[in-house]
Amino acid sequence: MYNQITITPTELIVSPAGLDRLWAMKGAIRVPWRHVTGIFRDQGAFEERKGLRLPGTAIPGLYYAGSFFYDGQRRFYNVRRNSPIVVITLINEGYDRLILSVENPATVIERVTGHLLERVTGHLLNEV
Repeated sequence: MYNQITITPTELIVSPAGLDRLWAMKGAIRVPWRHVTGIFRDQGAFEERKGLRLPGTAIPGLYYAGSFFYDGQRRFYNVRRNSPIVVITLINEGYDRLILSVENPATVIERVTGHLLERVTGHLLNEV
């Protein structure tokens, strides 16, 4: 199953779907927009070193879900081999990165980036 990405005016919500909620040991992750710094597609994220799993599920080479701690960063993974992957970067949150399998990465990236740009341009317009 893929992760569901929901965009609200105040936050980005990531919801593992189906049994992935159980394997990831996590319900929805809610992140205020001011803590979202970017999003990009990265198939290489599946292969990167995960580090210590706290808590979560790992079937090496096939599936990773849950919280992983490596090189001073806490990351949330919910990814399957051979599925499209996006990485969402964060600041001032419990996670530094969210690494997610999504059904349509181009659409997710476009929606998230669009919202981030709206926030920036809206903020700049309010300063003028």
